[in-house]
Amino acid sequence: MIWKWIEPSTRLQLEDGIASSGVSFQLANRSLCNGGTQDTYRTFEWLTRWPVVSLLSATLVSTHVTGVWLLLAEAIFVACRCLVMRKWPSRDIWKCVALFLVLSLPAMLAATMAWQRRGNWATVSNVNMVLTQFAWAFGAMVVLPSGALVIDRLMCAPRPHDRKVSGALFTFITLWAVVPTLSIAGLDYFQVAPLGLARYAVVGSIALPLWAAFALNSMNSKVIRWATLLMVVNFLIWNSTVWLRPALPLISDLRNENWADAVATIAQGDSGYPILLAANVLEDVEALHNRSPRFQGYLKFPVLGADPNLKNPIIPLNTQGELFSDREADAVESAGGGWLIVRDLPENATWIIQQIEQNPQSSKWQFDLAQFPSPAPNYVLLFRITAK
Repeated sequence: MIWKWIEPSTRLQLEDGIASSGVSFQLANRSLCNGGTQDTYRTFEWLTRWPVVSLLSATLVSTHVTGVWLLLAEAIFVACRCLVMRKWPSRDIWKCVALFLVLSLPAMLAATMAWQRRGNWATVSNVNMVLTQFAWAFGAMVVLPSGALVIDRLMCAPRPHDRKVSGALFTFITLWAVVPTLSIAGLDYFQVAPLGLARYAVVGSIALPLWAAFALNSMNSKVIRWATLLMVVNFLIWNSTVWLRPALPLISDLRNENWADAVATIAQGDSGYPILLAANVLEDVEALHNRSPRFQGYLKFPVLGADPNLKNPIIPLNTQGELFSDREADAVESAGGGWLIVRDLPENATWIIQQIEQNPQSSKWQFDLAQFPSPAPNYVLLFRITAK
C-alpha cells in the first residue's frame, strides 16, 4: 500500500527501470493534498481498495503476530505524512482499520493466550544481543551505503538521467527497519514483555537490504556503487562468521536428542515406574500449576511422541525448579523406583545429580546415568532411580 505514496518518477523508475528527470518532490507533496486532481486520485487510489488492504494486513498478522511491527511502521509513516501535509488522506482508512481488526481477531485471540504466559520468555530474552546484532546490520546496510551515497553526490555531478529515489521511500524503509527492534527494546525496558529474541525482530531485517539496494541504485558512479556493494557483502560475511562460528557446534549438537532410545530403555523396565520429565521447554515453568489435560499432554509429548503406547506414568517438571521435590519422591517411593529424563548438556549430568542430592528426600535413592547408543553428544539425559 505504501507503494502509492512514492512519487510518480520513482515509481516508474522502480517498476520499469526507467529513470525520470522532470518530476520533482514538490509534485509528490502536492499530490498528497486532497485537491481533486488526478495526481491526488492516483496517490490515494489504494484507499479505494480498502478491503484488499485490510485482508493483506490481517493475513500478515495471522502469519505471525510479529507482523504487527510492519503495520506499526506503516501507521507511523502515514501519520507523519499526514501531519506534514496537514490533511487526512481519506475517510476510507477507518473502514480499513475496522475491517482489519475484525479479520485479525482470531490471530489476536491466539496472541492473547501467549501474552498471558509472557513471563516464560524472560529465561531466554536478551535485548542487548538483539540491539547489538541490529546495530551491526544497520551499520553495514544503512550507514555504510549512506556515506557512500553522500560521497557519490559530492563527487559526481547530476546527469540528465540521474538516479533518484523518493525521500518518502527511504523514510518508510528506515521506519520498517528500526520499529521492530526499538519496540522490543521499549517493551523490555518498561517491563511490559521480555521479547529479546532475534526472531521477534526478523520482520524488520528485510528492510535493511532493501535500504542498501535503493541507496546503491541511486548512485551515479559505477565505481562507487560496486565498491560499496563489495564492502557491504564482505562486511556481512565477516560479521556472520563472528556471530555464528561460536554457535555452530552448539546448533548442530542440539539436534542430537535421542528420545527414541531413551524411551525404549524405559519401556524394557517396570511399567509402573514413574517418569520424571524435565524437557527444558519454556512452557514447563507452569508444569505444577496448570493441570489441564491438554497442557499436561503437551509437556508429555517428547516421551509419548516417541512411544504413544508407553504405560509408565509421566510427571512433567519445572526444569528451572526442583527436579526431585517431595511430590516426586513420594511417587518414586510408591513405585519402588523410577526414571528421570532431563534435556540438557551432557557435561551437566554430574551437576544435575548434585542438585538433586541437596534434597533430603533423595538420600535413600541412587541416580545413575543410563547409557545407550546415541549420537555424541546426546542432549537427552536418562537417569535410573533405584533404592540404595
